[in-house]
Amino acid sequence: MKKAVTPIIATVLLIAIVVVASLIVFIWANSFIKERIMKLDQLAETLCPEVILAAGLEGNTLVVSNLGNIPVYQIRIKKIKDKESQSENIATNLNVGEIFEKNLDLTSTTQIIITPRLLGKVKEMNKVYMCDERMYSTTLDVTEDAIIFQTNDDDFPKLEDLDSEDDLNLDII
Repeated sequence: MKKAVTPIIATVLLIAIVVVASLIVFIWANSFIKERIMKLDQLAETLCPEVILAAGLEGNTLVVSNLGNIPVYQIRIKKIKDKESQSENIATNLNVGEIFEKNLDLTSTTQIIITPRLLGKVKEMNKVYMCDERMYSTTLDVTEDAIIFQTNDDDFPKLEDLDSEDDLNLDII
């Protein structure tokens, strides 16, 4: 007489296989769904254009000012040295109109990229949203013994577009 799997065991195995397969598909599909981070009752990604960071270097001191109308929770500082880069997230709690300063080791650094990070909420939990570096960052080219100032706002005049320093009237504290 041949032995076979009883109908009860076959049913339990079939249900277990379906549950495991469903769980795998759910986890796989969930990785494609982006969490919606809310800030000020709006999607955080829609607020990034309103963040305007002005940044400058005075020696080894990085000075960042929030000229926009959205508070910035953190900034990501990316130092580029030759073909390598090193990133650091710094909690600044940079409110509108405030200035943040940090001494940096700029040895061999050729560029600094500053990207804002906003604090929002997902299902009542705080979550940090980083604005797109390609669109909303401020880039500083590091040169020796130079005071550099740059902003991520296209409407703000760039230093290279000015005829003289008198064209740029800024009160930077």
